[in-house]
Amino acid sequence: MVDDPGMTLHEVLSDPRVQVAVVQAETSEAIAELRELYRLLRMFPFYRYKARNTLADQLTNQLKGWCQSQEVPDTGVDWRMRKPNFERFLRRIAEARGVDSVDDALNVLHVNQLHDKWLRVARDKNFDLGTRPTSLFELNLAWALKFGGPVMRNRWESAQPYEAA
Repeated sequence: MVDDPGMTLHEVLSDPRVQVAVVQAETSEAIAELRELYRLLRMFPFYRYKARNTLADQLTNQLKGWCQSQEVPDTGVDWRMRKPNFERFLRRIAEARGVDSVDDALNVLHVNQLHDKWLRVARDKNFDLGTRPTSLFELNLAWALKFGGPVMRNRWESAQPYEAA
């Protein structure tokens, strides 16, 4: 991206091409994390409804936060959205962010790679991600793995690749 090897870090980061790539990557990662949380909620067994609802409220707050930050209406935005509505919402967010490629931001490959990465980490740690998460997604995932119980962990571990609606 940067042609001059003598450029400073500030010059590299202020390059418009770098800024576009950063927004694209951040948006793709955020959409992948939202998709994984959306899917994770549906894996909780019915008798863990309090734990599911606690995580669901967190996801709803994140979704509404995205709406507010991107000045997108939040009517009907909730963890209970049907999958086609959720996918339309993610498209609106990607479009509002002004990414270079909306289709790349919505590519399910991102969520499947995220799932595979965290599944490896979770298996290595016997599904205990600890108490010092480095991101909101990691905090939510650790919480779900802890309070979702063995049924939810088994469902998450054997989940099929994500498919958009």
